[in-house]
Amino acid sequence: MANKDIKPLKLGVVTGWIDERLPVFSYVYEHLAQYRTPKNLSYFWNFGSLAGIALVIQIVTGIFLSMHYTPHADHAFDSVEHIMRDVNY
Repeated sequence: MANKDIKPLKLGVVTGWIDERLPVFSYVYEHLAQYRTPKNLSYFWNFGSLAGIALVIQIVTGIFLSMHYTPHADHAFDSVEHIMRDVNY
């Protein structure tokens, strides 16, 4: 069910050469850029993707912080001091 008023992808010489070997541009065009934007789309739709990006950042930084933290009652304060003073970020 393709729309007839959507133009085919036109590539330049360099991008055409890259697309022949690794079809990234044609894949993005066929699966993302070819579709029209819905009329009810607003800027509030961006908050979902921003929340997802924030979640991924918190998970990744939490993993890196957990590599330096010691969850023992005697060593917890020392490990937090080590994170604050010695861990480069």
